[in-house]
This record gives sequence, structure tokens and C-alpha cells, in this order.
Amino acid sequence: MLRKASLILSSLTLSLFLAACSSNKQAEPVPPSALLSSGFEKHSPTMGDPNAPIKVYVFSDFGCKGCREATDQAKSLIIKNPRDVQVIFKHLPNKARGGSLTAAKAARAAALQNRFWDMHDVLFQFSRTRSEKEVHDLAMILALNIPQFQKDFNDQAQLELITKDASLARSWGINSTPGFFVNGIPVANSGDLQQAVETARRLRPSTSSLPSLR
Repeated sequence: MLRKASLILSSLTLSLFLAACSSNKQAEPVPPSALLSSGFEKHSPTMGDPNAPIKVYVFSDFGCKGCREATDQAKSLIIKNPRDVQVIFKHLPNKARGGSLTAAKAARAAALQNRFWDMHDVLFQFSRTRSEKEVHDLAMILALNIPQFQKDFNDQAQLELITKDASLARSWGINSTPGFFVNGIPVANSGDLQQAVETARRLRPSTSSLPSLR
């Protein structure tokens, strides 16, 4: 087990190194998640100022190729609009993609140890990581409390929260990932997020005008 964990760790280190090299080619590289303030809104992991007037909901699936880039773009909104934007992560796993739900459950379990964004980033680094054994190994690499991780991973209440996110997406008309909702306005493409933020900044709708989070 230790030897396998060591091999996975080496692979993770290489992947992170390659990702860092790739980010150097970008004009505005997105910093690691740990550099941005994070927390929770209701049961959902968040990033950015909890008092920010503009809420950017990101509906994502760890089996979706475009979701990793989309989340990075959502993070960049906080860098450009630090006082105005909070990003709120919502699960929308695709049942047709093998392991998407497993990854979502792993992320939920990590979130209960305040390590959601770490698990989030690692799951996207290892895009083929989908089995329960594999996410267990990732939890070990992240030095999570493994017995607690296993308990929360199998907790029906956590599964229900994932289902609740998916139901919310459908009620807001979001049927695919990545999906975005900015202060009550659906956004089709991540490239349109900054424009949506500018629109929301002008409108500044009250919290009561936002869609129900039931």
C-alpha cells in the first residue's frame, strides 16, 4: 500500500509540475485554490468573500473535460473582482460517466475536513481517477483522516446533498456541465462570466430576488 501511495504521489507531483509549466504560458495564471479565501454557503463549498453581492454558482462534474477550466475561470473572477464576487460550487455528476458520482462523494467527504478545494484540484489532475479505491488513495495522499473520510464517503446524507445540487440545477434550467448562474442569470459559457458579473454589478438585485435554493 505504501509503495502504491508513493507511486501515486510521484505521479501527482509530476502532474502538478506539468500543470505549473502550462500555467506559465497564460497571461494571467490562476493561483492555487489555497491562496483564495474559502468556506461554505449552506452545504456548498465556496471561494471568495462571503459578503460579496455577486454570487457565481458553478455546476460541475469531475468527469467533465471542460469543468476544470471553467472552475479556473470562475476563480479568476475573484481575482479581478475581489470585493464583489463569491464562487459557490454545486455538484452535477453525469450518471452516464463512470465514476462521476464516486468523485463527487469523495469531494463531499473531503469538504467535511475543510479540504474540498484540495480534493477538487487533485480529482481534476487525475481525470481518470474514478473508483472508490482510487479516491481512497487520493485521500491518503492529501493526509485526510481516512476513517472519517470513509464514513462520510458512504454517508447517505452526503449523497442526498449531491442529489439536491442536481435538482437545483434542473430547477434553474441547467442540464449540462459546466453550468453557471450569476445572481439569477443563467450563463451559457464560461467566457461570458465577466460580462455577466458586470451586468450583475449594474443591476445589483436583492437577495430576495434570487431563485429559491430549496
